[in-house]
Amino acid sequence: MIVELFGPPGAGKTTFAMALDVRLRERGNATKMHLSLRPGEDRSQFGLPHHNVSWHTFSDPLLRITRPILQLIVAKAASNGDTSIRSLVAKLPKNHQVTALRMRQYLIRLSSAWREAQHSNSVAIFDQAYVQAIVSILIASKQLEDGDIIDLIAITPRCDLAIRVEAPLGEVGTRLTARAQAIGRIGRFLESKSGAPIDWAQTCERVKTGLQRYGRTAVDVHSTDRDTLLVEVERICSKIEQIHCLEARK
Repeated sequence: MIVELFGPPGAGKTTFAMALDVRLRERGNATKMHLSLRPGEDRSQFGLPHHNVSWHTFSDPLLRITRPILQLIVAKAASNGDTSIRSLVAKLPKNHQVTALRMRQYLIRLSSAWREAQHSNSVAIFDQAYVQAIVSILIASKQLEDGDIIDLIAITPRCDLAIRVEAPLGEVGTRLTARAQAIGRIGRFLESKSGAPIDWAQTCERVKTGLQRYGRTAVDVHSTDRDTLLVEVERICSKIEQIHCLEARK
């Protein structure tokens, strides 16, 4: 079973994915995490070792450049049969060449991980994947209509559950400011600059509606505070187990 999250940068996708993974395991489910966590982010909030800030302010941007290249070499052969990569990248505006390169590299790595997840008996959790890629394309290509969203959904691999993570726009802005400070000047240069939080929120709503119109299962969760997070995680765990049970009966 494959679960993927999508939402604005800073909405709490990785935080929710980590909490969901922990709770599913506590309930006796086998899981496999696929995280997009940046090397420069504060890892302690995810239960991971936190690096020395002064050193990693300089070293993490290098990792952000070299790590995708190494992963790309390994994953490219495994993704040769994924026709969605070229189709998705082609939807980006012609003047977004750097974004197109980053998108292609990301999708090649994603395709390899997705193929692995499809052949696993575990619940695979992606803190962002193909649906997030669609949102990013729409942010860059503001002229795309709702019909284009359906076309993009149609060419991407299907997940069993898509989860849109929402958070108050003010909180999203605060989180993004803290992230920008943590990753340093070079890291900020490597970040995508397109889209205000309100643009991302509205685009995610359009994509969720498109997913539902296309017959895919998509739900909302709220990432406001820890208490809300725990309640939402419990609700999604029950949803996942229900879907997983139905799939097992087929």
